Amino acid sequence: SLRLYILKNKIEPLDDSIKTSVLKTYEILRIIQKKLRFVFDLVDPKKDSLLVMLADVRDFAAENYAMQNIAFEYKNGIAPEASDKIDIGRVNKLYLAIKEAVNNSVKNSEATQASLTIQQKRKGLLIEIKDNGKGFDPSRKHNGNGLENLKAYSREGLIDVSINSKPGAGTKVRMFVPHL
Repeated sequence: SLRLYILKNKIEPLDDSIKTSVLKTYEILRIIQKKLRFVFDLVDPKKDSLLVMLADVRDFAAENYAMQNIAFEYKNGIAPEASDKIDIGRVNKLYLAIKEAVNNSVKNSEATQASLTIQQKRKGLLIEIKDNGKGFDPSRKHNGNGLENLKAYSREGLIDVSINSKPGAGTKVRMFVPHL
């Protein structure tokens, strides 16, 4: 990655096809590094896995909404000790479920504003992903696997998920993660 970074900074003398390949390779390696860093953080006993995951999801959402020119707001209202009540397997499923909801919003909403809010409740965590986009009818069959993936991750992680949307009214995905 470091060598590609150096090459990327000296790329002007290269022809366009080589330049494009180097930039694509550099971007792929940057993403892989970020994902590996996240995995290492999850297995590092000195780090709090829920808090590490939420920071990663925040960054993921901010980057992806910014690429679509969607204003993004993040609110995290949980205390550090909340992570003691959710095991690593469920944290992983929550990570995948939140990313799926954000992906669906980024790809399909045509929103101008979106938010990700995490609140600590007495019996668990409440996560909301909202946008002011075009909305959809959740009861209808849709192309793609986004909603099915979201539901599968939620089932596997013992996460209650609800999707509130209708055409023209944006979308709100609520996830409740009970302490077990």
